[in-house]
Amino acid sequence: FDEKEQLNTGVNDIGSFTSMNTFDLNTGVNDIGSFTSMNTFDLSFRYNDNMEEVIQKVNLQINKGEKVAIVGASGSGKSTLIKLLNGLYTSYTGEITINSQTMKDISDLFFQREISVVTQNAIIFNKTIRENLILEKDDLSESEIWKALKFVNLADTIKDLPLGLNTVISNNGENFSGGQCQRLALARAIVKRPSLLILDEATSAIDALNEKQIFENLKNSKITVIVISHRLSTIIDADRIYV
Repeated sequence: FDEKEQLNTGVNDIGSFTSMNTFDLNTGVNDIGSFTSMNTFDLSFRYNDNMEEVIQKVNLQINKGEKVAIVGASGSGKSTLIKLLNGLYTSYTGEITINSQTMKDISDLFFQREISVVTQNAIIFNKTIRENLILEKDDLSESEIWKALKFVNLADTIKDLPLGLNTVISNNGENFSGGQCQRLALARAIVKRPSLLILDEATSAIDALNEKQIFENLKNSKITVIVISHRLSTIIDADRIYV
């Protein structure tokens, strides 16, 4: 990945969701507080010894508050890189540091508390909207929930529903559009108040107008954002673009 200057399905089992969000591959013990920086140094990765490297000598710099875009052709390893940055794969060569500490020394608690990841296939459950939003943070106030929904431009839509937050989402989110499901997944990530938000094609089904508003809100927030997207409109205002 070379740096370029700024260009001015649903899973319905909550147990499955919980297991997907554990980081038992990481054995670090250091809780380093909130996110301030991330760097990779000649980061390389292969799935096994018989395969070619899917990530080769990647060098990234991501600072607190920045909006950083990663672009590349399909199959170039972008989603694998996201898993590496999120601590899910540890059998890499080179180094990843967060807050100047080696990633392998960092506690799982940091990843669970400080990082939110939203992928293209929004994880939506056959539960109420409220239950879908508070899966990882059950002490949320009503105002925090509505603030997150407003952030993704979904509050008015939910308020217009007869049952509001108590509306049950059908299997695989079939009573919501793909874009609405993605916005719900984004709201769930935002309501967690992460210091680092990673978006892997997370707005691919969202219409251009709503996507523009969401990224404007992210731009005005203090959240550090790493985004993978094929849409030029999504990445054009990034502080840093890696290709």
